[in-house]
Amino acid sequence: MFSKEIRSLFPPDFTYWKASWYKHLSEERDRFHFNVLVAAYIIAMAIPLALLLHGVISGHDELLINYVIALICMSCLTIYLLIRRNVRIMASVSLAVCAVGFCCAVLLPGSQSIYFLMFFAFPQLAILLVG
Repeated sequence: MFSKEIRSLFPPDFTYWKASWYKHLSEERDRFHFNVLVAAYIIAMAIPLALLLHGVISGHDELLINYVIALICMSCLTIYLLIRRNVRIMASVSLAVCAVGFCCAVLLPGSQSIYFLMFFAFPQLAILLVG
């Protein structure tokens, strides 16, 4: 109803999504979402890398494979994001990563730190992207 009132203020052939100001706002929003996703995925790569290095230095090697798998997965997703630049697909993938992180925490022994990384980083990111 409100949009019909606004439309009556403009000429009948006017479409706002073709206007330059709307395209500029849309590009800015997409660029912001892309930057947020890249930052989140870099953080998601840094934490398993830090845990991997800590495990190697301290000599606790029973969980290293979990950290290596998480690092490889996050690296692949980051590379895909940087190449394709598709924010909409990566927002859905981020929610899937949360689910995978939860399953890994339940099934794999001692992978709670990776679960916490995925649990805390990606739901807020998905909410930010949707909102």
